[in-house]
Amino acid sequence: MTSRYTRVCRFAITAAVAALPLLFLPEHVQAEDENLPTRSFSIGISSSLPKLMAPDDPAVKHIESWDSPLMRIINRSRPYIEVRNTSTIETANITEFSMTIGDIAYDFGDSVLGAFAVVSQYSAEGLTVDSISSPTNGDDIRIAFGGDGLAPGEVVRFQVDIDPETSTQFIHPDFRTVFFDLEENGDADNSVMTATFENGRPISVRLQDLNLPPGTVGSTVFANSVRRPYDVMEDIELVTDGGEVVIPEPSAAILVLLATAGGLAVRMRHRLG
Repeated sequence: MTSRYTRVCRFAITAAVAALPLLFLPEHVQAEDENLPTRSFSIGISSSLPKLMAPDDPAVKHIESWDSPLMRIINRSRPYIEVRNTSTIETANITEFSMTIGDIAYDFGDSVLGAFAVVSQYSAEGLTVDSISSPTNGDDIRIAFGGDGLAPGEVVRFQVDIDPETSTQFIHPDFRTVFFDLEENGDADNSVMTATFENGRPISVRLQDLNLPPGTVGSTVFANSVRRPYDVMEDIELVTDGGEVVIPEPSAAILVLLATAGGLAVRMRHRLG
């Protein structure tokens, strides 16, 4: 009799132990099924708000590409950033968004715009902001949303200002050389974007270098103090990226295994009790 209970006990324990690793699967897994629920967000960065809002509109592209070369330089130091909640989970609201400056030789400033970030009216209707701050005094910004936050399908757009730290630096630093590099120099000093979802779940993405051919910056590419000629049409840049976490659904095999282990444990308890 004791031998039977021992075998039942061993089987139940073995089943439970085998199921344990499956209960603690990491939340971030490779998406093998496009229908799996996700927490995700996308970002867009541009010196032009119209370009950010209508990236495929040929009229916007034409008009914005013929802007003043001087204004393009200024606008690149005050870019617009778009954050879109692309989650497929209805309750996956973004409660906070933050980003680092990237190149710490520069800072986010609040003297020109009056704040470290200014939320555009062309954001989700009814979206409120509890606070906009820079915990590291210019090396990052943090936007905390009010109410339920930024719901799936909603978008927030805001403008930031990049300042040099010393008077010897160019007064209007180009976001493309601060948030990341135009030429491949490694991603370690690039800006990191983080969306914090409900219950404090963060997802981060580090911007990638554009990897332009060496030597093109300053010749065919106009950046920082290098101003393009007035007779040259220059496309408006739009940098995009994003982050995603797939939420795996428990498979039928896991559920059966857990049910088996639980049922055997209950039967053993009744017989021994």
